[in-house]
Amino acid sequence: MIDLEVSKIKKNIGIRIFIPLLMALLVLYIFTNNYSLFHILIEFICTALGLSMALISFARSSNEKSVFKYIGYGFPLMCSLDFLHVMFVNSSISEQNAFISTIFIWVSNNFLDYSLIILSILFIKYKVNNKTIFVSYGFLLIIITLLGILVELGVIMNKDVTQYIINGWLLLYGLLLITIILIAKNREVIGRKEQIYLYLILFFEISYEFVAMLHFKFDLDTLILAHILKYIFYYTLYDAIGRFVFYKTYNGIYKELREVEKIQVVLNRTLQERMKILSEVKSILVRSENKYVSLIESISDGIIIFNEDRVSYSNESIGYYINGYNVNIEGRHLKDILDILEIELTDFSISGYIQYSIKKEILGKVRDLEVYVFKSEAEAKILFIKDVTENNKNFKLKEELEKNLAEEKLKNQFFSNISHELRTPINLIYSSLQVKGLYIVDNNYEALERNSGVIKQNCLRLIRTINNFIDTNRISEEYLVPTYGVYNIVELVENVAQASVRYLRKVKMTLVFDAEEEEIFASCDGELIERAVLNLLSNSIKYGKENGYIYINISNKEDKLYISVKNDGPAISQDIKPYLFDKFTRINKSLNRDKEGSGLGLYLCKSLIELQGGELILNTEKDFGNEFLITLPYDETISESENNSFIIGNVDEKIDIEFSDIYI
Repeated sequence: MIDLEVSKIKKNIGIRIFIPLLMALLVLYIFTNNYSLFHILIEFICTALGLSMALISFARSSNEKSVFKYIGYGFPLMCSLDFLHVMFVNSSISEQNAFISTIFIWVSNNFLDYSLIILSILFIKYKVNNKTIFVSYGFLLIIITLLGILVELGVIMNKDVTQYIINGWLLLYGLLLITIILIAKNREVIGRKEQIYLYLILFFEISYEFVAMLHFKFDLDTLILAHILKYIFYYTLYDAIGRFVFYKTYNGIYKELREVEKIQVVLNRTLQERMKILSEVKSILVRSENKYVSLIESISDGIIIFNEDRVSYSNESIGYYINGYNVNIEGRHLKDILDILEIELTDFSISGYIQYSIKKEILGKVRDLEVYVFKSEAEAKILFIKDVTENNKNFKLKEELEKNLAEEKLKNQFFSNISHELRTPINLIYSSLQVKGLYIVDNNYEALERNSGVIKQNCLRLIRTINNFIDTNRISEEYLVPTYGVYNIVELVENVAQASVRYLRKVKMTLVFDAEEEEIFASCDGELIERAVLNLLSNSIKYGKENGYIYINISNKEDKLYISVKNDGPAISQDIKPYLFDKFTRINKSLNRDKEGSGLGLYLCKSLIELQGGELILNTEKDFGNEFLITLPYDETISESENNSFIIGNVDEKIDIEFSDIYI
């Protein structure tokens, strides 16, 4: 379709413009017989065609390089020569000189034509840049200008320039031969159609050269024919540039437009499909939004959405939390809603939300509410209210259940410990009684004595266990009350320490006792202090190491009195320390342990000290060493004169009872 349109355009230009114009010029010459006018008009038309070809070449940027495009780049040079020729004809002194100038200009034009064709073939073959092209054309212009100046000087000085013209024709023939050879050798570079046009252009150019040379005597009719041939040459070259530069670019643009139209059709089809998909997605989103709205409306928690701190949406449940189901809160400020809930707005945390826990009377009942304010997109905020009253009740029930389970576990541990602590000594006593008769029959008094010792020790152990259980119950029920008196703590503790030395020797341990002062008086319950120290000594012996040491140190500082009981045995584990002073806590909980005890000793010891306003703590070294530190209130104003309290009783018996669970 496009090729037919181009052919029609070219045909119309030839029929409607160029042929009628040539006929009109011939008719004008026949009627006027004015060669100069005919010559000037022909040259002007050729110059106009040359400028048109140059403009087409410069204006049309085709991706495919063409020989005729580069020829068109050089046509301003030819137009310049034609313009100079017309000027010389108008200003010449004689008609003879005008003819000589005409012949020289023609020769120069032909020289320039061949040169342009040769250079254009080289340009397209070697793919040179525009800068090189214009520099080459500039040198060519300089050469033509210099030759023209020489010839015109000869004409002005009335010299015979015929030889110059003959030499020019010879040069043209040489360039013609080179041009034909280059066209033939570079057929693949130039292209078949362009090659045919080049041969056709050379034919018309050679024709008007030949006609001009045959009639060197300046016969006007022959020169008229030469002008006609030159006119046809320019038209042919114009047609070639139009075909291979202008129309090729036009064809390329047209094809690109057709491709764009095809792409547009595809894009329109794709767009329609996407619009259809978008419409379906929009419909799905609307349905999804309706589902979400229905879901939000169905939940019992209150939800409010704020845009720029103004209510933009609220579900129906929100009315329950703000005292009324029919309250309209649309457009109200966030602060107003928080005022209704009696909440003061604070800054948002790093996580982007604020949490409040409040109590509010709703429908005559006090409810526990949790209120969250979230930051959402841009200026949007979401307020969420949840009634956690039932959750809190369930949580309290859960806590009570866990507490009851813990107590039940504690009871199980209690029964396990008490059964063990009671069964073991009873079994030992019963076994000893069974073998006692055998020892009597055998008169084995040594065994009888040893057997009596076992019975005594286990009886004492039963007494200790029962006492511990009784005292634990009295402390739990708050029945145990200290009986205060003024005691010399140094003397009290030292008596206990000295009485326990006989047990220390049996386990090969050494006791080191030290006090900062010989007498330190304090108001306390001496019985309870004595019992606490005995318990700590018992533990230090049980969990000390053979050939180890136990250190007892007494000191006072300001309003505090310190009693330290320390051994160098293995350090108590950090995992056990937090629970060491709880009921039934033991370092070794197994029933086949080598160290006996109910697990109440340290609990009782701590409780006895705390009943007197004191404190018991455990300090451990990294690997070895455990220090139990008793801290009691101390008043330095208490003196010996107030010491009217004494402990009357056998300390040895108390030690036997306290150390009864140590089997040596």
